[in-house]
Amino acid sequence: MRFYRVYGRFSEPVRFRGYTGFMVRGVIGASLRSLYCVRGGGFKCQDCELILDCPYGFLFELSSRCVAPLDFKPKSCSVGVSRPYTVEPLNVKSGVYLFFGFNVFGWRTLRFEIPIVLGLASTGNHGLGGRRVKFTIDRISVYDPYYGEEWDVHTKTYGFKYQREPVKYDVMDYVWRKARVILESEPQELTIEFLTPTKIRTSGRTRYDTSFRSLLAAIARRYTILSLYYDFGKPLSTLEVKRLLTKAPSFTELYRVDVRVWRLSKYSIEYECKRYLGEYITGKLTYKINKVFWKTSESELAAKLLVLGELFNIGNMASAGLGKYRIHITV
Repeated sequence: MRFYRVYGRFSEPVRFRGYTGFMVRGVIGASLRSLYCVRGGGFKCQDCELILDCPYGFLFELSSRCVAPLDFKPKSCSVGVSRPYTVEPLNVKSGVYLFFGFNVFGWRTLRFEIPIVLGLASTGNHGLGGRRVKFTIDRISVYDPYYGEEWDVHTKTYGFKYQREPVKYDVMDYVWRKARVILESEPQELTIEFLTPTKIRTSGRTRYDTSFRSLLAAIARRYTILSLYYDFGKPLSTLEVKRLLTKAPSFTELYRVDVRVWRLSKYSIEYECKRYLGEYITGKLTYKINKVFWKTSESELAAKLLVLGELFNIGNMASAGLGKYRIHITV
């Protein structure tokens, strides 16, 4: 996994309304497609024999029918699988200076590191928002959370700065370091603070009072897809997840809900209209955790899943930066 940070500027002050993660994801996709698609806009990526070797197709258009059959298939396999990335929404200071992020997960994704960096570097040529406001990229840095290191990979002055190849490691080593803090604290209260709008569906319904079990199930589902399709860590076994989800309701209780409801919509370039996406929430859900739970064998997996969810977001449209949260514990 690597977290790319893009810094740039507009030529004149601008202002964008609404949630900006959609436009960031859109401009990155447009940039990668214009650089690397050899078929043209009228050709469906799922029908292209090059999709597994195309940076745009692999990141933005992959579906379960494009790869060898797997034991696990997501419910939405007919329309695609979870994307191996998330974006950090656009942040504009003084109307001119901009920042956004692009976080990628999985060894199969990191083989496209050079195309990804060059794609990010050309996003300014495509512009942001309905007016396609052009901007200049000053620099792109990459942060590797496993080693805790950050370095520039592209600058306006020197262009692409190749320094090192991604090193393959077990992501669970990193996750375990952070999960151990939770386990050793044995918190009696655990708060999930949703920093960006989040939608978690349970039994086909959007819930504002998501149970601890449903939260863990959503994280486990996304991690399983990322591990199977993109080589992001070792896949979880169905049995160990089932044991955790069976035991969690007996030791946990949602007892405080402090959320705000957002009604999101986004402009669809494909359909040339604004599409209503439904209701999302930000805010905090606080759970009471029986201390006995932290003595069980399933508690280690629960802590790891919570840390994983912080990395790759959860819920609907997580790739657009939705579903980002932080964990707060009370001993």
